Amino acid sequence: MSWAFYGDGGIDYICFKENAMEQLNDKWLRLLGIPLSVAMLLLAEMPFFFPGRWDLLWKYMLISIICTGLIWEASRYILIRIRRLYPGLEHTTARVAWMLTGFAMVAGMGQFVMQVLIHEFDIAPAPVLTFRVWLINFSISMFFIVLIGGIYEAIYFFGHYKLALQRTELLKKEQARQHLEALKNRVNPHFLFNCLTTLSALIGEDARRAERFVDELSKVYRYLLRANRQLQVPLADELAFSESYTYLLITRLGAAFDVHTKVDAQYLEQKLPPLILQNLLDYLIRTQTISPEKPLLVDISANENALVLTAPYQPKTVWVDSGNLDWAAIASAYEQQSGRQAVQAVVDNRLHFRLPFMQEIEAAA
Repeated sequence: MSWAFYGDGGIDYICFKENAMEQLNDKWLRLLGIPLSVAMLLLAEMPFFFPGRWDLLWKYMLISIICTGLIWEASRYILIRIRRLYPGLEHTTARVAWMLTGFAMVAGMGQFVMQVLIHEFDIAPAPVLTFRVWLINFSISMFFIVLIGGIYEAIYFFGHYKLALQRTELLKKEQARQHLEALKNRVNPHFLFNCLTTLSALIGEDARRAERFVDELSKVYRYLLRANRQLQVPLADELAFSESYTYLLITRLGAAFDVHTKVDAQYLEQKLPPLILQNLLDYLIRTQTISPEKPLLVDISANENALVLTAPYQPKTVWVDSGNLDWAAIASAYEQQSGRQAVQAVVDNRLHFRLPFMQEIEAAA
């Protein structure tokens, strides 16, 4: 198994916990449980098998502790071996069935050996080498073995169940992280080609604008390189990036596109997945009509809970990539990455996007 991500809180940690669960860690249960259970059982049996014979109690107790200890250790060995043969949740039925079979064999043989020893040392006031006595002691022994074995299995089962849930959640987060990386990398050669084409035209028309265009393009790619190493960024960084990115788009698209940002300073340290604004702006450009007659004017604002982006709802009739699928990918990655649900809605013929802020987390090692 070669899982490895999210550091101490990831799959490596879960594998460590799985290995740790194979160790029973029952030292004190064995040291105290065996003599206490034997003492309680003999005191309960005393009125029926040797009433009033306190002189025999310590002999019974000595032999019983030795035999019970051997039965316990044998049952424990069987439990460990069967766990290794049938590990995990998917083999629970087979594991329990084989454990019960092994426990029954150990209990049966253990009780027979105990009866032989009691008979040979002649410490029983009545015959003990009978099927009735063996059946009674076997039933009592099986009750305690199954009870203790059931506790072991319950701890093992629910421990693995909890780890399975953690693994599933971590895999979802890793899938979302990879999905987000793919979304980040959507600043593709087409974007660079469009920028170079625009720059080529500007050089001959307006050298000063061309110089600023190059500066803003370098800011965009500098942010892209940094953002690929982060899981979350301050809103202030995203807005600074979107300003440079928007300048490139406005230079290419002209007055038919613009972005108005109005965010109070108190929200600038709130966290978002990196490049989420770039993804949304690209989504709008691919799916909405942009023309001098129908300009795409985007408004960005924020409140204490979320970033809000609105734009006119003027969908294209045909586009190369499916806008619905693109939004589904953005929303899915955002929700799995942040644990919050991104919302898209059309209200009064305007598109509304609501992106809840993320809780601050430590960057993965």
